[in-house]
Amino acid sequence: MLMQLKYIYHLNEDQKQKIRRIIGVYHKKPYSYAQLNNDGYWEVLESKQRAPINGATSLKKIHKLSDWNNVLEYYNNVGLLPYCPLSDISPDKQYEKQSVQNNNKDILHRRRQPRKNVNLTGKVINKRNLKETEVLINDLSFDGTNFSPVDDFDCYVDDTVYLEFWLKNKNKSKIERNLKIKHVTHKNIGGEFVNKPQVDTELGFYLMFEVK
Repeated sequence: MLMQLKYIYHLNEDQKQKIRRIIGVYHKKPYSYAQLNNDGYWEVLESKQRAPINGATSLKKIHKLSDWNNVLEYYNNVGLLPYCPLSDISPDKQYEKQSVQNNNKDILHRRRQPRKNVNLTGKVINKRNLKETEVLINDLSFDGTNFSPVDDFDCYVDDTVYLEFWLKNKNKSKIERNLKIKHVTHKNIGGEFVNKPQVDTELGFYLMFEVK
């Protein structure tokens, strides 16, 4: 699933207050990515070749700007159109209503996050008993994952496991997370990341754009 984008100049004032990521687009392709860091500054990242970016692109920092209006000014100067992820500023209201009726907040949360079907390799260690095994990652989002253990794996709901896996991008990025298990069904185990980083550029691009 690719992340839906919203043209920033079409946002209302309330939505503008929620902006944390801005994508610079040219001819419907992303060329630049700006993110709000913990220090309050915006970091602008682009490919080293100034080419369209995707999950396989190696990025470098271009600018560190004081606010998002400066990001818009930079994009205007270089001919990029500013968009932001729709999920950042506009939750899926129809699905949220259905979720309340079904009392299923987990499904709502997954629906509002970019989730991608993948085929990645990694390993997992159960912190409860230190058992470990290799795994295949089946799908992935900012908030969690589903995986299949290669061997038998002693794991229960509410266990916390250490998970590491490698993205299929140019850098073969290694992702490390703690995962709280939410469901266990035969060879399919799923959970939510805990203490995840607030900003995760490599995983973000891998989820938001197709890997070519």
